[in-house]
Amino acid sequence: FIDIFVENPERLAAYLKEKDIGTRLHYPAINTQKIYKDEYIGKSFPVSEHYGSHGLWLPSSSKLIDKEIKYITGKIKDFYLK
Repeated sequence: FIDIFVENPERLAAYLKEKDIGTRLHYPAINTQKIYKDEYIGKSFPVSEHYGSHGLWLPSSSKLIDKEIKYITGKIKDFYLK
């Protein structure tokens, strides 16, 4: 997996989707997931919560070719330089 951690992963994901680049938001921290919420009432895990809410998975197939990788990384650069 290729993960990046950014301030607003939803916004970047939407931008990349417009460019035909599939992404997926990172899994949220375990203590914030519905099935575990009751177990963690009143407890905070700021590091895992931070990374869970800022992570974005990028395409990471072993079949990606250099041209595709350059396209993906170029669009990420464009997003931050606009």
